[in-house]
Amino acid sequence: MKQAAIIVQNLSKRYSLGKARGLQAGKSSFYALENINFELAAGETLGLIGGNGAGKTTLLKLLSRITSPTAGKIGIKGKLAALLEVGTGFHPELTGRENIFLNGSLLGMTQKEIKTKLDEIVAFSGIEPFIDTQVKHYSSGMYVRLAFSVSAHLNPDILLLDEVLSVGDAAFQHKSMDKIHELVRDGKSVIFASHSMSAIRSLCPQAMVLHKGKLLIRDDSHKAIQRYLDTIASDRDYQFQGPWKESIKLLQISLNHKTIEEQGAVSPLEEIDISLNFSHQIDEAFRVTLSLYYDGMRCFSLHDVPFQKTPKGAFTSRFVIPAKVLRPGRWVIAVGGHNEAMNHWFWQEQCDVLDVAEQYTHDYEKINLGIINVTAKTERWAP
Repeated sequence: MKQAAIIVQNLSKRYSLGKARGLQAGKSSFYALENINFELAAGETLGLIGGNGAGKTTLLKLLSRITSPTAGKIGIKGKLAALLEVGTGFHPELTGRENIFLNGSLLGMTQKEIKTKLDEIVAFSGIEPFIDTQVKHYSSGMYVRLAFSVSAHLNPDILLLDEVLSVGDAAFQHKSMDKIHELVRDGKSVIFASHSMSAIRSLCPQAMVLHKGKLLIRDDSHKAIQRYLDTIASDRDYQFQGPWKESIKLLQISLNHKTIEEQGAVSPLEEIDISLNFSHQIDEAFRVTLSLYYDGMRCFSLHDVPFQKTPKGAFTSRFVIPAKVLRPGRWVIAVGGHNEAMNHWFWQEQCDVLDVAEQYTHDYEKINLGIINVTAKTERWAP
């Protein structure tokens, strides 16, 4: 039996809201994590799945000791490196080179040990011309390139990775995934949090699903992903984020003229009619966007109309997707919108789930992955 690299027992993290004091404090707080228990074996790679607000980042911050738990215990054996939010772990006033030495020192490495890795780190990051520039001048992509390179090359025993790899370009993401596979082969332990289900399947034999701060399941990745999608389908989270979150409400999603609850799976061989029913109090022109995600990847987005002012109250946006576009399986529906200046917006990336049935014809094979340029009918109307 492999030795445990991480042991988590009855772990909870509670945050207070506002400025409540004394007896009122309990009424103005919430649990970001509640009673979490799991172990990570040495050399194991574990996926971490959950929607926004599920507690993934909170768990990784607790493991990396960025914040302290409200209750419970965390046991860690070995050197731990974490790549979480863009900006975590780097000092903005220091150069890239100086931050490499700072991070190495925090991991317990000597200056000599860091120097032996320096050229390899810089070469992998691909930002050699800027290595002596203060990192506050870096783009988010440059930041992530260097941060990942430092975390992966300074010989950690345990590596924690959040969704930040999605910031880099496709070539760097591929190189990073290869590096993670190499670390796993070398016996390192990895916790990988991602919205990309294909990345979770590729990298992680097992995954945990967090939901509203609680651990729902730890199982093989296929079963964990199915459970995660089930939570989106059952929750139907229509609460928007963004500056306009109080000005517009999504009331109902309909598929082929039935509510999404009534419809069940739709046929990929026929047009799919998606109607979004809203109420709003927006004074200016805006447009509504429907996006569909497959395996955590946004495959396409559709806008209902050019920027258009709509009378306050109820309105409906309609999107008709042609037949034989959507691959059978579970698609996550995201809904949002913004004004023309893009300084006011609303967004919810996990509103609901669209189930597409396993139906095929001789000219529609299982290898179909959908198409990139979708010519769809779109419209908006108010009663």
